[in-house]
Amino acid sequence: MTATRRSAADVPVYSETLPREAASVRLARQLVRRALTAWGQAALEDTSTLIATELVANAVQHAGGHSLRIGVTLVEHGRVRVAVSDKSQTDARVRRPACDAEAGRGLLLVEAVASCWGVDHRRWGKVVWAEVVEDHA
Repeated sequence: MTATRRSAADVPVYSETLPREAASVRLARQLVRRALTAWGQAALEDTSTLIATELVANAVQHAGGHSLRIGVTLVEHGRVRVAVSDKSQTDARVRRPACDAEAGRGLLLVEAVASCWGVDHRRWGKVVWAEVVEDHA
């Protein structure tokens, strides 16, 4: 179920709880596209959906629990935040895989395309987020 609401900071947010499975990557991209279309932020779509893909794929692969939560926040015109919450206490970190490695580049890619990114630790898990600014899209 998609929830559209305003955050405590009075900014629009689209969010959805999804099963922690590979099919959720596609659903997360769809949520990001819907939000950006509704907000007239199409210029941010490619970068934002790429970030959603990588963050959700990481949660599916590495987190525990049965679900994850994706959220997209319109911070201001030309700036959005994509965030994925999961039940894992394990820190998300950028890896430097070998050239011939087939995986391990997700956060490296997020770091390259986002204007900023980070991890907020919670008692129940963590939130990995990245922001896209129109100049960086």
